[in-house]
Amino acid sequence: MSSDKFETVAKLWMNSDTWTLDDAIRLIGQKLPNCFSKLETETDEQEEKALSILRELVKNNLNGTLTSYPPIPGESDNTIRINPFEFLEWLEDIEPGQIPAVLILAKAEHEQKRKGTARKDRPETIHRHRVAALAELFWREEPSLTKVEMSQKPELTDIGCHGKTYKPTTIQKWIKESNPNREPGRRP
Repeated sequence: MSSDKFETVAKLWMNSDTWTLDDAIRLIGQKLPNCFSKLETETDEQEEKALSILRELVKNNLNGTLTSYPPIPGESDNTIRINPFEFLEWLEDIEPGQIPAVLILAKAEHEQKRKGTARKDRPETIHRHRVAALAELFWREEPSLTKVEMSQKPELTDIGCHGKTYKPTTIQKWIKESNPNREPGRRP
């Protein structure tokens, strides 16, 4: 098997939510997953024995250190599925240096892609949180201020909203939870 083919398959497999236990063991042994096994040449008997030992070790750690997942539709009932990231971390803990470099790189690339697609707060959400925090700070210093007076403080929009202006009622909604005196009616 060429290293390019293995690298391509490793990257593809890292995008999976779960792996079958057999595929995980094969990948650690730098072999293609079962669905690609026709493409491989014969295997070394000693290598197969080492992978068999690792397979048993994984089975002994299922639902303890490692989480097992149910088979997907179409798989046999005794198929064991595991989380690839959890498996690789577990393997690195028990046998450092055992994971092929290609899998480590594929895992790092996958994690980097996921970080880049993380949901980001909209500017309005960030402004709302900052304004509420500033209002809470100002109310500690001046607890007698009303919600309307607080919403008119220029620091809220200058610092909390980076200069963007919002309607006074919007600012008042954002800061109402920070108000230390939320009794109904007008405050003196």
